[in-house]
Amino acid sequence: ARIGQGVPVVALIFEGGPNVVLTVLEYLQEDPAVPVVVCEGTGRAADILAYVYKQTEVEGFLPEGLDSEIILTIKKTFNFSRSEAVHLFHTLMECMKKKDLITVFHIGSEEHKDIDEAVLTALLKGTRVSAFDQLVLTLAWDRVDIAKNHIFVYGQQWLVGSLEQAMLDALVMDRVEFVKLLIENGVSMHKFLTIPRLEELYNTKQGPVSAMLFHLVRDVKQGNIASDYKISLIDVGVVIEYLMGGTYRCTYTKKRFRIIYNNLHGNTRRSGRSTSSSNLPQLKKSHESFGSRADKKEK
Repeated sequence: ARIGQGVPVVALIFEGGPNVVLTVLEYLQEDPAVPVVVCEGTGRAADILAYVYKQTEVEGFLPEGLDSEIILTIKKTFNFSRSEAVHLFHTLMECMKKKDLITVFHIGSEEHKDIDEAVLTALLKGTRVSAFDQLVLTLAWDRVDIAKNHIFVYGQQWLVGSLEQAMLDALVMDRVEFVKLLIENGVSMHKFLTIPRLEELYNTKQGPVSAMLFHLVRDVKQGNIASDYKISLIDVGVVIEYLMGGTYRCTYTKKRFRIIYNNLHGNTRRSGRSTSSSNLPQLKKSHESFGSRADKKEK
C-alpha cells in the first residue's frame, strides 16, 4: 500500500504475562502511537486488559469499588503480592488514558467474525494518515464494508484526483465492490475513462488478461511486436472485430474516433512511439474524455 509515513504497524495481544501490559503501555506512548488489538478470550493479560477496557468510563475512571476486584484478579492470575498487583493495576489505568487506540476483539464471538476487521479498524483510528491513505489500506485488504463505515463518512474532504486514483487501483485489482462504492461517492466514469486512462488499464501488467491481449494483438498484426509494445485503443478495436469474425465494427476503428485519437496523441502514435505514463497527467488535463468529445461531435 502507498502509505506516506511508511509501513503501518499494529500490536496484537494474545494471552501474555504481566510484562505484556508494560509493552502495551510503551506502544501507546510512542510517537506516533501504535494501536493495540486485544484478543479477549485468550487468557491472562489479554483478558484483564479487555475487562478493564470495557469497565473504564469515558473520563478514564472505573466504577466505584471495582479497583479492589481488579487488583484481586491480578494477584490470582499472576501469583503477585498485593503491592505488585497494585503497581500493575496503575499501569493498566495508564493504558486506559489512550483507550481510543485500543480495540478489543473477542475470540469466538458472533459479533466479531474476523480478526482482520479488528486489525484494520485499529490501524484506521490509530495511524496519522490521510483519508486517501486509509482508503488505500481498505482497498489492499479488500474490505469495502470498513471503507463504507469508517472512511466515506459525512463531511469527509478529498483531495482533487484522489478518488480517481483509487478508482484506477480498484479496476486494476478487480475490486468490483470498491468500484461501485467510488461511483456512489461521486466518481464519474464518463469523466474518468479518458483515452490515456483506458490505455493505461489495457497495458497493466497485473492479471492474465494483459498477456492474453498482447498475444491477440500480435496475432492480428501477423508479426512479431516488441515485448514493451504499448497497446492502443485502436489495437483493442481491431482485436474485438477479429474476435467477432468481422460481423461488428468497433468504435475504436471508426474514422471519427481515429481523428480524436490522432488529435490527442499528435504524431506520437503514428510514428510508432507510445505515450509514456509520465505524460498521462498532462494529457488528462488538456483533453476531455473520449465520451465527452464524442457527444459534442454528435451534436
